[in-house]
Amino acid sequence: MPAIRNAAGAGHVHRAAIAAPHVTIRPDRGCRPRFRNGLGPAVAVLAVAMLASACAYDVVSREEQLFMNSRYQEIVQRVETRGGAKTTAEYYTLCISFSKLKRYDRLFDCIKRMEASIAAGDRTVYFNDASYLPRGLLSQAYIELARYDDAIKEALAFKKLVADMGMQSRALTIEALGLLGLAQALKKDTAAARATAAELADIGTYYPFVLLETPKLTNLARIYVAVGEYEKALTAIGKGEEEGLWRGVADLVTGASMRGESMFAWQQLPRKFMLHKSQMETGRTAQAKAGYDQLLANPLTAQNGDVYWLILFDRGRIALKEGDRNAAIGFFRKAAEVIESQRSTISTEASKIGFVGDKQDVYSALVGALFDAGRQSEALEFVERSKARALVDLLAQRSRFQPKRRDAAEVNRMLVQLASLEAGTQEEDAGITPQVAADRRRALADTRQRIEKAEPEMASLVTVPAMSSGEMRGLLAADEALIDYFVHRNALYAFVMTRDGVRGARLDGAGLADAVALFRASLTEARTDNYREPARRLYDRLIRPIEGLLDRRNLVIVPHGALHYLPFAALRSERRYLIDGYTVRLLPSASVLKYLRPADRRPAKDLLVLGNPNLGDRRFDLPGAETEAREIGRKWPDSLVLLRDNASETAIKKAGQEFRILHLASHGRFDSDAPLESGILLAPDAANDGRLTVSELYDLHLNADLVTLSACETGLGAVRNGDDVVGLTRGFLYAGARSIVSSLWPVSDQATTELMAGFYANLRSADVREALRRAQIAAREKHPHPFFWAAFQLTGSRG
Repeated sequence: MPAIRNAAGAGHVHRAAIAAPHVTIRPDRGCRPRFRNGLGPAVAVLAVAMLASACAYDVVSREEQLFMNSRYQEIVQRVETRGGAKTTAEYYTLCISFSKLKRYDRLFDCIKRMEASIAAGDRTVYFNDASYLPRGLLSQAYIELARYDDAIKEALAFKKLVADMGMQSRALTIEALGLLGLAQALKKDTAAARATAAELADIGTYYPFVLLETPKLTNLARIYVAVGEYEKALTAIGKGEEEGLWRGVADLVTGASMRGESMFAWQQLPRKFMLHKSQMETGRTAQAKAGYDQLLANPLTAQNGDVYWLILFDRGRIALKEGDRNAAIGFFRKAAEVIESQRSTISTEASKIGFVGDKQDVYSALVGALFDAGRQSEALEFVERSKARALVDLLAQRSRFQPKRRDAAEVNRMLVQLASLEAGTQEEDAGITPQVAADRRRALADTRQRIEKAEPEMASLVTVPAMSSGEMRGLLAADEALIDYFVHRNALYAFVMTRDGVRGARLDGAGLADAVALFRASLTEARTDNYREPARRLYDRLIRPIEGLLDRRNLVIVPHGALHYLPFAALRSERRYLIDGYTVRLLPSASVLKYLRPADRRPAKDLLVLGNPNLGDRRFDLPGAETEAREIGRKWPDSLVLLRDNASETAIKKAGQEFRILHLASHGRFDSDAPLESGILLAPDAANDGRLTVSELYDLHLNADLVTLSACETGLGAVRNGDDVVGLTRGFLYAGARSIVSSLWPVSDQATTELMAGFYANLRSADVREALRRAQIAAREKHPHPFFWAAFQLTGSRG
């Protein structure tokens, strides 16, 4: 253990340099050590060991006092008031504050400035090399943001930098390996995570490093939880419990215990969750139940929503296992309410608990329990809430939307306030007492209510509306039956809703995505009948079990998951296709019925056609789409046809709201990994890049009764979660389109032109759903294979 240098002579003060840069000692003021809360437990525990030989302390600045007391918001305010950080040490304090407050945009900028300060020569923080600090902070932030490749890269750099830092190396290597293994595990690279865990386990914690045993075990436990090795996690956690030290260090490090406060929700709760989660997953149900109940009885638990809903969900699973379905429903419902109180999709506790919960697991369990209890209307309501939650997740990165009713500036101010309040619920700050947290939750609920009152449809994009099945039934036409599918893992439900009520069926969901992919692949073989058997099997799986409930001619289908990529019109029994007996329209969710624009606004102009935009590469030219555009324009009076350079994104943004019908014959680009970047490819110009993205649709204003996307497709190889499809159609509906006709795959020019000509001709005497049905049946007479006619589908209003 290194010696602590005491001052020589009265009034002459030297700051002690110890192995961890998280402790400040002034040797002239008595013996009351204080700690800095830094990257992780290993560093903090090392600080405890170093201080065993230290005496006397003092704090050099007010920011340091606030830092040791976990008052991160006050640190930010003080630093910004005096003009910002200037030294690497000040940047370090500020960056960790942003990390604890979950202000990632500010954090990344702060880290860049800290790196610049280090590069300029200010390389030390409290007498220690600071070069590793940015790497550790970035790795942890990337884990929380689910950017696991970036987290791995930074953790490897962190590990390399601390390899030769003397006494610090062992503690910091434990931290680096903990971050590395966790990122690998969450990325699902189980082999790499296990190798990292083995390397971590081999680090010696003998004297004088005995106090590093607990943080080593804690990091190991996180990795084991992340790879699902709960028995090993339980062993590691159990050893840590025997050590006992870390239980007291958490509040001591922050100074909270001295003030009668606690950082329980942010420091002890995650670790206790890991313990009880591991107990539950290894069959120690009674222990897990008792532990979870103790946590739920603590009012501080509710402060950490990211862990709170996971505890409620697991407690519901235990109740189901014990046969207490009503109790399980109560736990699941409360977990859903906690989830719905948070707009953010960021897993802020992932770096602490080694676990990223799937929020849809909660809805699936709740829907199943309600279904089994015979409460099918309630089950349908939570199916809709699960889809609303998925849309909120999809759009969570957006900070503004184009309002429909109120002044944009006023509404966006409310959105900014909402975002600020939501961020406040994730702040790890000792100044946030239970009363402060409760006040914030009330303010958050009040802000949501004000947004919902001012802009109901926009509110549905940032919060989860609780819409009753009775309200949804009242929005259906008397001649319509709505089929609402819910898919999660192997669970598959179909709820049939009419004005008369709701009936449900549990279907076979095993291998559903593969079955959809097989059917879509068979459709590419346009010269064979290989599609018939997959089409019949999907009909038997999805339609036949509920056929007796479909006593209306007009179907409204709400797909889910892989079903967003399924051409329902091409499903067939032994005798006929689905569209031979029904009209079909789709909705991204049943609750969208409430927001479909009524046909009460008729623009002055009728039809705007954009065809074959110039994308700057002849490989992307669509001569057939140009022919199609000219043909539609020729047969439709009061139409405007824009081709090549004139078929631009700018044209849609400037003139789109002036037309009743928009027809876009252009390429589409769909990306399930980044669905908000999916969109329509149009001609670029000085004002716009030519990519009308899903994200931009939520800022667009249209008055269109119909938007036709005749050359856009998701691609026959893409069967994912459906976010790209939902984002696109929901975006056009929000922008003001009443109906959208789009295609699931590219169809030959001639077949598309013929089908579209028939569709527009039918619009003169039929609503949109019947016009499309007739056009598809007519196209089938000339091109029997469904590849040529089944790609097109209607989403939105019936016309």
